[in-house]
Amino acid sequence: MARLGVPLAELAPFASTLAGLPEVALDGVMTHFASAESDPASVADQLERFERGCDVLRAHGLGWARRHAANTAATIAHPSARFDLVRPGIGLFGMAPGLADHPRLEPVMRVRTEIVALRTLLLGESVGYGARWTAARQSQIATIPMGYGDGLSRALSNRGQVLVHGKRAPIVGAVSMDMTSIDVTDIPAATIADEVVVLGSQRGVLGEDTISAEEIAALSGTIAWEVLTAISRRVPRFYRER
Repeated sequence: MARLGVPLAELAPFASTLAGLPEVALDGVMTHFASAESDPASVADQLERFERGCDVLRAHGLGWARRHAANTAATIAHPSARFDLVRPGIGLFGMAPGLADHPRLEPVMRVRTEIVALRTLLLGESVGYGARWTAARQSQIATIPMGYGDGLSRALSNRGQVLVHGKRAPIVGAVSMDMTSIDVTDIPAATIADEVVVLGSQRGVLGEDTISAEEIAALSGTIAWEVLTAISRRVPRFYRER
């Protein structure tokens, strides 16, 4: 990864110095995979280098209590990398992007808000900063109190969708800091205080659908990890056991 740690070529002098410090105990040894979800050969290479590094430590009389290397992808796809501990990151969200769906993983996160305002726009009227969306017909526009300050990416302006009554409604106009507009013209039952799902599943009178982190990531030009961790601290969290 070229971020932290000791390069293999520098490990011997490092281990020699460490072995001369009796007040310092080596508790754990770890590495981190760059491409565990997409490149098995690179995982094999990193594991081989990791074992060579451990041999260097042993040669200097150094032992450890535990070794760990596996992120979510490696935990699932590379059993030989599990060692004493594993480090599931995005797996704790119930996801493993880049791998086939795992039967024991279920998305655990759902982001919801509510409609706080409704208005009718006539043909040619526009929505939001920069007037980036113009009504091509008489349209019913709902406002939700969520924007990029909450973690709803501005890249979803005029591109993303949300769920209302189990049916998709497009985001229209620019996503602003605290509010976003959605087109509910084709959801005539939509009204104030109706639930709007930004991320996750919803079942309603018009059907059932899911907006996944991968879908949002693809529209935003990013990765699912960023989508899941971008929800800001000002968004209330509610935890439910299943």
